[in-house]
This record gives sequence, structure tokens and C-alpha cells, in this order.
Amino acid sequence: MKIYKYSVRAVITLLLLLVFVVLFFPLAFDNEQIYKVILFSSIAIVLFLMLFLIWINAFVSHQNKNKIHN
Repeated sequence: MKIYKYSVRAVITLLLLLVFVVLFFPLAFDNEQIYKVILFSSIAIVLFLMLFLIWINAFVSHQNKNKIHN
């Protein structure tokens, strides 16, 4: 299985986001608005990851199949 550069970048970005959440969580402990921001941004991240995986499955694997048959 080939490792693509953009998948490595996505993993590094997610790890950085997790580190920032852990570091800044005590600052936002008493603020309800921050909880809403974290909730909505995590939902957005999950949706973007799902779209990313769909894009990889639909287009990248389709391009590889065409290269094999040609």
C-alpha cells in the first residue's frame, strides 16, 4: 500500500489539533461558548475527513484501475 503525502499531512494536522485542544482546555473550562465551538469544529473535521475518504476511494482508486487496464 502506497503512502500518499496528503494523508500524512492530514494525520499531522489532526495530531496538532488534538494537542491544541488538550493545552487550551483548562482556559475554556468555564465558558459555554467554547464548548459549542469545539463541538461544531469537531463535527466539521469529521465531515471533511469523510469527504476526503470518499474522494480517495472514488477517484484515486478509479485512476489506479484505469492505469492497470491501459
